[in-house]
Amino acid sequence: MPRVLHGPLVLADVGGYTAYVRGVELEHATDVLADLLGTVATSLGPVVPVVKFEGDCVFAAGGDPPADDTSLLTAVVDTYVGFRRRQRAISVATSCDCDACRKIPDLGLKIIAHRGSFVAHDVAGSRELTGADVILAHRLLKNTVTEETGLRAYGLLTDAACGELQVADLPQI
Repeated sequence: MPRVLHGPLVLADVGGYTAYVRGVELEHATDVLADLLGTVATSLGPVVPVVKFEGDCVFAAGGDPPADDTSLLTAVVDTYVGFRRRQRAISVATSCDCDACRKIPDLGLKIIAHRGSFVAHDVAGSRELTGADVILAHRLLKNTVTEETGLRAYGLLTDAACGELQVADLPQI
């Protein structure tokens, strides 16, 4: 019988990627995405282990022991900063003038962080997580933050992810 685990569930999604990839050179767009997702996984992974890549999204969960509230918030901030630095470095370093390379600055990073229960199991050779909290974390990617705030890149942390952190000074919607 699988063991129920409890810990952080983090989705780091490259925002604007669908619009970005339409009509640009796929070879370059794919390389850019791979580079940026690698940066996200390298930053987030030591605090919240990467479970898998889901298209333009890194899904990370758990940890042994699971990250505490402060470590989780620090990882979210560090991951965003690392993404922006790498994005800027790629954009500045390229001499290519194709649409994929010119539009690198159009990408953003949306990070969803939640904390809850889940079960890990293997399905056809792939590690999958199940549970109501996994579903909730994924549903939070479909939100109205951009429409309500104009932000294309942001961190959205649930109350469960924040735990005992004092986050009253952070903007909330």
